Amino acid sequence: NWLEEIVTITITDGFAIKKFSVNIKKNTEYEIVSKVSGEKLDLKKHNFKIEIKSPTFHLMEIKENDEITMQYLLDL
Repeated sequence: NWLEEIVTITITDGFAIKKFSVNIKKNTEYEIVSKVSGEKLDLKKHNFKIEIKSPTFHLMEIKENDEITMQYLLDL
């Protein structure tokens, strides 16, 4: 799950994500490819007010019209 990976990169690897792009493709299933950039986490510079524990699948929605949109809940 790419959302869980973003949380892991921040907490475990100490990496502050500054920018990311997401490309969603649909074949028989959805495929998500994401590129991230950022810098080493510095708590003096990166002042987090809320920590995301994990994304949840509760009430998750994927809608496909002219574009694909995802809605999901975060466990804070």
